[in-house]
Amino acid sequence: MNPKRLLSQTILIGFILFHLPASAQPPATGPQVIEAIQAYTGSLAADWRLYNGPLYLGYDRHAQGHPFFLSDSLLQGSAEYDGIFFPSLGLSYDLVKDLVIIPDKQRSAWLQLLSEKLTIFTIGQHSFIYLAPDSTVSNQPEKGFYELLYSGKARAFARHRKKVLNVGKAEENLSRYYQYEDWYLEMDNRFIAIHNQKSLLHAFGAGDKGLKAVLHSNNLNFKKDPAAAMIAAAKLLSR
Repeated sequence: MNPKRLLSQTILIGFILFHLPASAQPPATGPQVIEAIQAYTGSLAADWRLYNGPLYLGYDRHAQGHPFFLSDSLLQGSAEYDGIFFPSLGLSYDLVKDLVIIPDKQRSAWLQLLSEKLTIFTIGQHSFIYLAPDSTVSNQPEKGFYELLYSGKARAFARHRKKVLNVGKAEENLSRYYQYEDWYLEMDNRFIAIHNQKSLLHAFGAGDKGLKAVLHSNNLNFKKDPAAAMIAAAKLLSR
């Protein structure tokens, strides 16, 4: 195996272990490893592989709001892209087009990262993975980026989206970006879409394992805080 590819995969494993809630403590990363990452990800070869996507053509600025995750400003993150782990990137995630974008080296234009090459990325404390079509998985949702809320024997996912909707009277021609989420639990290569507290309790027999008591003792409710409830369910199913 190519040594640079091996280094990238090794660092990615440590990265995933560090970020995911179910993980153990990551292995120690010495200064030599950090220097190697910085040297390679700052090289011309890495630059060529990162900054070769198509131009991002922008979004509908007539609508109120913006299409991005968390902010319309550039956010600090990281990415595993085209087999290389980039530990520090400024990026934005367009929830309407399901695209991750970065500024070019001169910060004069925006470039799209090719989704099929972007296996995982982070924005702040949020970790996203790309779900590609897999014939061995039952009820898999459509391909795209999903926030990985928890990873263990069971995994919890959130699918963040935005769309432009008309608001007010038709003649006013007003529109606004609205965000909505879909929620999924996955275990044993099978996905279950979660829509409410009832479907959460029934997923993979979670209610039989005491999920209702766990949610009650922690004052959690899917309607009020779906992410926390999903994490609690995935943790319980992973025992």
